[in-house]
Amino acid sequence: MKLENINKIATYICVNMRCFLKYSLFSILLTAFFSAKLNGQQLQYGFEESTSNSYSKFNQTSLSEQSQISILICGPGEELYSKFGHAAIRIIDNKKNIDRVFNYGTFDPSLPNFYTKFLKGQMLYELSVTNTVQFLYSYQLEKRWVKELILDLDQEEKQGLFNFLEINALPENKYYLYDFVYENCATAIIDVLQNELGEAIEHDYDEEAFSKSFRDLIHEYLQNNSWNRIGIDLVLGSVMDKTEAYTASAFLPDYTAAQLSEMKVHQKQLVASERNLLVFNYNELNTPFLLTPGFWIALFSLIILMLTYIDFKNGIRTWIVDQVLFSLLGIMGIFLCFMWFGTDHKSTKLNFNVFWINPLFLYLGFVFGKNKFIKYWQHLLLFGILILMLCFSIMWITGFQALSPLFIPLLVAIYLRILLLLYRYYYVELYD
Repeated sequence: MKLENINKIATYICVNMRCFLKYSLFSILLTAFFSAKLNGQQLQYGFEESTSNSYSKFNQTSLSEQSQISILICGPGEELYSKFGHAAIRIIDNKKNIDRVFNYGTFDPSLPNFYTKFLKGQMLYELSVTNTVQFLYSYQLEKRWVKELILDLDQEEKQGLFNFLEINALPENKYYLYDFVYENCATAIIDVLQNELGEAIEHDYDEEAFSKSFRDLIHEYLQNNSWNRIGIDLVLGSVMDKTEAYTASAFLPDYTAAQLSEMKVHQKQLVASERNLLVFNYNELNTPFLLTPGFWIALFSLIILMLTYIDFKNGIRTWIVDQVLFSLLGIMGIFLCFMWFGTDHKSTKLNFNVFWINPLFLYLGFVFGKNKFIKYWQHLLLFGILILMLCFSIMWITGFQALSPLFIPLLVAIYLRILLLLYRYYYVELYD
């Protein structure tokens, strides 16, 4: 009798591995397809249109010798969208009564399907133009500091940059497809300067001393035990974990300022001087520990672990635990899959968190609430998810994709719950 049971178990394992390898191959093909799609995407600011189609409509204003071009670097704010700072270009010519801020970081919420496009990564940002007084007033209200980097440019360069920005701000040119990392208000400044100054720009960055990923750079602006950080960590894919070049850090205004300070034009420093326009100290509010994600994740995981131990000790299965745990994981997994496959966000691609926050958990959460015993196909699903979780653990240990340490208790609780269910299927229910 025991020999027959051993043969049954061996047969089940072989079937499981065959099914898992079959669907793993399908997953690899999907990943390769979407990786190719990701690598082929190109975003533009409309520079081509700015220099050709719209020039005939442009009424050129000549800047005086006293004109000045500078970069405004703005400090972080309280809201998530403002925690990484801001950057814009200022052109001032008192003789011509010009004092304008060209801002690539604005959007119009009245555009059709705004929220849908925002969620899917198809939101259009625009180059807006405002006067400096209004621009600074908004930052003064938010108590955010503003620093000005004054550029050392000759008259021809200043005029060319001014003409370009004026044309780029026309209605047919001002919109561009926003991306948090690759195309935003800060990266636009570097692109505009390189577009206009061309080979005149020189830099000598120490690339070897820079060994940060996009995720590392984002972490610098978020508290460790905060809802913002774990939410962003969960949504970002493995594409954000590879070490990037120093120039890629320009998506953050502070790093834009650092790169500008190291640039040279015609063998002289691009930034002639800098000054503070608004001075405020940024002090992020600390969240009480009982309201932090670390506390709630640890508490939830502890409850799951305790109930799992009680079930194991008493030889029972508390179905409500499986229903709640797996339903929550399944819903979260569907959202992560949507962010990977259903949107154009580059930063959410190849997110292997779906291996342990698996959308298939939703099916298990539904059926485990109705069935007293674990069925054959349900145990196959559990076995496959367990292997996927092991794959993710290897990715995490080797550094292929980062995982917030706050999720470790939950990951352990899921592992043990699945192992308990498989143990019950192989060693309890097969004998009944």
